[in-house]
Amino acid sequence: MIVELAIFFFFGWASLLALGLVLFRLKLRSYWAQIITSSILLDYISVLLQIHHKIYLITTVQPISAILCYWLIFRLHWFYAIIITITSYLINFSLEAVLNFASARLQSIDFLVAIQSTDIALAILIIFIDLFLCWMVIKYRLGFTFIPRHSIKPEAFVRKNKRMMPTFFVTLVILMLSSFSLFYFNTHIAMTLQIVVIILWFVVIREAYRREAME
Repeated sequence: MIVELAIFFFFGWASLLALGLVLFRLKLRSYWAQIITSSILLDYISVLLQIHHKIYLITTVQPISAILCYWLIFRLHWFYAIIITITSYLINFSLEAVLNFASARLQSIDFLVAIQSTDIALAILIIFIDLFLCWMVIKYRLGFTFIPRHSIKPEAFVRKNKRMMPTFFVTLVILMLSSFSLFYFNTHIAMTLQIVVIILWFVVIREAYRREAME
C-alpha cells in the first residue's frame, strides 16, 4: 500500500508542478530536474501524512511545501512561488471537492465521509485532468506571462505586485485551514469553507488577469 501511495503521489505532484509552470508560460524543458526532485520530496511528505494519519494537515503542509520547492529548488521569487502554488493547487482542490460531492450524492453518503476517504480512482482521474490541462495550455498558448525569468529589484517587485499580495495571502490562509474543517467541524461548515475556497480561486484568477494587463 505504501509503495502504491508513493507512486501515485509522485505522479500527482509531478503533474501538479508541471501545471503550475505552464499556467505561467514557463518552459517545462527548463525545469525537468527540479520537477523530479520536488516531486520526490513532496511525495515523501504526502506519504508521511498518510501513514501517520495526519490527513487534517494536508492543505496546510502540502501548499507550504510546494511553495518552498518553487522558491528554493525552482529558484523563483518567494511571492511568485505562492502565486503559482495557489493557482494550480486550487484547481485540484476544486476538482476534488466537486467530484467528492458528486460521489457522495451518487452513493447517498455524507460529504465528509466521501472527502475523508482515499479514493485512488478519483485521484488518478485528477492527474489525467492535470495533464490534459497542461496540454491545453501549451497547445493554445494560454496562461500568464507576468512572472519574470530573471531577478527583479525589490522596488519594482513591490510596485507591480502590492495589489495582489492581500488576495493571495488571505487565500493561502483559508486554504491552509480548510482541511481542519473536514475533521473538526460539521458537514455544513466544511462544505461552506470548501465553497469559499473555490470562489477564492476565481478571485485569484481575476487578480492574475488584472496583473497580466499591467504588463
